[in-house]
Amino acid sequence: MDLSFCINNNSFPSENVEIGNTLFNDAIQGVLNLITSDNKRIILYYDSNNKNLSDLEIAENYTYENFRENCEDEDLRLLLYEIEDKSPALDELSEEQINELSEYNYYITGEAFDKFPDVYGIAWILDAYLLSLATSEKWLPPELKINMSGEHGKYITEGISLKNVSTSEHGLIHLSANTENSLEEILTPHLASREMIEWHSNQIKENKKIINNKLKLAVSRNFNGGLPLFETLNDGDGLREIRMHAYAGGAIRILYKNIKKSPNQIILIGFIKHSDNEGYGKNIPLANEIYESSKQ
Repeated sequence: MDLSFCINNNSFPSENVEIGNTLFNDAIQGVLNLITSDNKRIILYYDSNNKNLSDLEIAENYTYENFRENCEDEDLRLLLYEIEDKSPALDELSEEQINELSEYNYYITGEAFDKFPDVYGIAWILDAYLLSLATSEKWLPPELKINMSGEHGKYITEGISLKNVSTSEHGLIHLSANTENSLEEILTPHLASREMIEWHSNQIKENKKIINNKLKLAVSRNFNGGLPLFETLNDGDGLREIRMHAYAGGAIRILYKNIKKSPNQIILIGFIKHSDNEGYGKNIPLANEIYESSKQ
């Protein structure tokens, strides 16, 4: 399974080389603390204008490449050269992902707009960690609360939470939270159909991680809200969907419905689509059939 990080440009560069070296080393140790036997590779997405990761300015006249060359820990230096560089990050997004990114403005709750707000949207779309320098208290929390505004500055009530790594401790915190729970444990007190459990169990690890994270978020909101996470389906007889991008292309859709005379939901079925309407013709009737069967 891949470990994906987005370079949080807003936290770079540091005040000077000495501080930059210390802070970046601490952040990279956080990345190391997240590595397990299941991780196949580490990917760094850098939202840059035709620059690559080597050019990332940690401090004035001190780049990622300088950090690698000066690293005295041979194992760490080898790892730094093995990290996969995805820059410019926008080149790695699909047309659908870029369209979603362009629909919203992203900003940290209670803060002014940052110089590079798109990095928050990219991290959200890719289900990636932010990799930050702890150059201010703003970058010290292990999670950053992000709000969105839409067309003409319209406020979107669906805030998002991004996992942030700026210290070695953050890696340990996130590693502990990554312990895989069963689908039933994630959804409690809500329910999952037998078909949903079976579909979930057959997903690749990368997609299962994305699904679990979005379901945890949905549960925390009691499945209430609108785009970009939720949407009510037209002609779906009360069906709603949870929306997310799939690993390596396509989109995941999970259909659910309120259990009558209950505040809880039943998660009915999931599918992966590669075009706008793909999968709905089959899965909407299937979801309603599963729902009716669950009442018996």
